[in-house]
Amino acid sequence: MSSIQRTKKIGLVDCNSFYVSCERLFNPKIRRKPVVVLSNNDGCIISRSNEAKALGIKMGEPYFKAKDIIVKNKVEVFSSNYSLYGDLSRRVMRTLKRFNTEIEVYSIDEAFIDLSNFPDSEVEKVGREIRETVLQWTGIPTSIGIAKTKTLSKVANHIAKKKQSGVTSLIGIENLDPILEKVEINDVWGVGRQLTKFYQKNGIYNAKQLKNKSNTWIKKCSNVLSSRTAMELRGVPCIDLETTQTKLVRFKEIMVIIQIQKLSTFQLQQTIVLRLLKLQSQYLRVYLGTAVVIKKQELCLQGYEMMMVGKIYSHQKKMKK
Repeated sequence: MSSIQRTKKIGLVDCNSFYVSCERLFNPKIRRKPVVVLSNNDGCIISRSNEAKALGIKMGEPYFKAKDIIVKNKVEVFSSNYSLYGDLSRRVMRTLKRFNTEIEVYSIDEAFIDLSNFPDSEVEKVGREIRETVLQWTGIPTSIGIAKTKTLSKVANHIAKKKQSGVTSLIGIENLDPILEKVEINDVWGVGRQLTKFYQKNGIYNAKQLKNKSNTWIKKCSNVLSSRTAMELRGVPCIDLETTQTKLVRFKEIMVIIQIQKLSTFQLQQTIVLRLLKLQSQYLRVYLGTAVVIKKQELCLQGYEMMMVGKIYSHQKKMKK
C-alpha cells in the first residue's frame, strides 16, 4: 500500500474587494463597472473594484481627492453598510466550516483554515472546490492561498489574487526562493512601516532575504516576532491557528485577571475607609457571574464607594470640630 502524504497545510481565504462584492450581489447592473465603497460619513475609500483600481483610485484615499476621477469615469459610489457586510461575512465563515471546523476568522473578509486533513496531492483541488462552493452559496468571489505556514499562505494568497483560477498552493515546492524574491519586504505578513525601514536600512528588501537571514542576527537586532516570521518563511510553523475556542479561553483568562485586579484594588480602598472610620470587617463577599451580573456588581460597588467617601467627609468634619 502506498502511504498518502499529509503535511501541515494552512489555507488563507480572502474575499475579493469584499464590500464592493457585497454591493454587487444585490445590484447586478454594476458588476462590470468601476465601484468604490466609502467609510463612515463618506470620508475615505475603503473598498475598490478592479476597474476602479485600474483608474488609479487609491485605497484609503479621501473621497474629495478622487472625486474628479470618479465623476469623469462614472464610478459607482456607495456608503458603507456594515450590517449587510457582517451578515455576508458570517455566511462565508459558515460555508468554510463545512470543509473544516478548525478556522480562524482573521477579519471580516479573511479566514485561515486548517487543510492538513487533505492529502498533499489534492489540496489545490480542494482549494478550487472551496472557492466554487463559497461563490455558489454566498455569491462572494474569493482568493485562496495554501502553504505550510500562515505567513507563507499570505504570500500564496497574494499570488492567487493575480491568477484567473484564484487558487495558489505552495505545498510540494522545495525551493521557494524564486517566489519569495518577488515579494517586497513590506508585503510580508507582520512587517509594518517601521520594521520595513529597519530591514531596508540593513539591506533586506524582499522575503527571500529575510528568510535567509540568520536567526542570531534577527533576534539580536530585532525581536522574537521577526524571528518567527523568518522561520515561517522557511516553512516552519510558529504561529498557531486561533480558533473560536482558543480565543474564548484566552478572553476568559484575561477577564479573570482583570476581575482579580479589581477585587484587590477594591479591598485596598475599603481597608483605608475602615481605618479612617475606626471600624473592622469580619468578611469579604465575592460575587461570581456573567458579564451582565458583574457589571451590575461594579455599579453597586461604585455607588457604595461614593457613599463611603461621603461618610469619611462627614467624619473628618466632626473630628475637626
